[in-house]
Amino acid sequence: TIENSLPVLDEATLSPDPAFEGDTLSCSAGSASDDDGETITYAYSWDVDGTDPGEATDTLSSDFFDRDQAIFCTVTPSDGTGPGETVESNTVTISNTAPEVTDVAISPTTASVSDELSCSYLYTDADSDADQSTFEWEVGGTVVGTDSTLSSDFSGGSIVTCTVTPDDGTESGISDSDTIVIDNTPPVLAEVSLSPDPAYEDDSLICTPGDVEDADGTTSFTYATRWTVAGSDPGITEDTLDGSHFSRDQDVICFVTPSDGTDDGDEVESN
Repeated sequence: TIENSLPVLDEATLSPDPAFEGDTLSCSAGSASDDDGETITYAYSWDVDGTDPGEATDTLSSDFFDRDQAIFCTVTPSDGTGPGETVESNTVTISNTAPEVTDVAISPTTASVSDELSCSYLYTDADSDADQSTFEWEVGGTVVGTDSTLSSDFSGGSIVTCTVTPDDGTESGISDSDTIVIDNTPPVLAEVSLSPDPAYEDDSLICTPGDVEDADGTTSFTYATRWTVAGSDPGITEDTLDGSHFSRDQDVICFVTPSDGTDDGDEVESN
């Protein structure tokens, strides 16, 4: 009586390798032969850190494993009469998945030199590792800070970038960033003086702006001047008003608007 010959499987392969949390592992049977020419089927089993997860298909989802766990599969060929020898696959250890950051945003989106800038983002990590992401602030391409906020080192017109690099304590992911341009802050004129005081019909009145403060550090300013004589505009825009434009007992006022070249400040009335 001719006995049945059991099938023979040459190898089993587990992939992908490396594998990460979220991957689906696939157990592939290699070449198999059966001297009787019978159809060969395969039975699968799995080992996850020495434990059988109870799956009997050729794939294993990430629901059954975590980072750093060692996994292999076994494949048993069968010709319908009896099983052949079980073949064990290569072992795959689940690698760490690099974290990700998205939606990096600087706030406020419209900012001036007096604002504190804050950098926010969304952090995700397939291995559920704690967020240890880092910050880097650049102003005009120069690194000026590594905190989540920035409240100095910028002025009107500065190009400010916040870059967030995701880190889970094991490895860093791909950085993401956001960039804004700091709005200019208009200058502030402290006072305007009108001289001489007292003045007479033959005098020329001189309108003189006082000190100007500019939060952005601008030191050069221009001034727009206008006048009123007894409540009417004489049409003079110079800083000097000669006596041909006023008479005795008339009230003369000058108004000065400072400019830093980008924005005008508030108009200031003379004494």
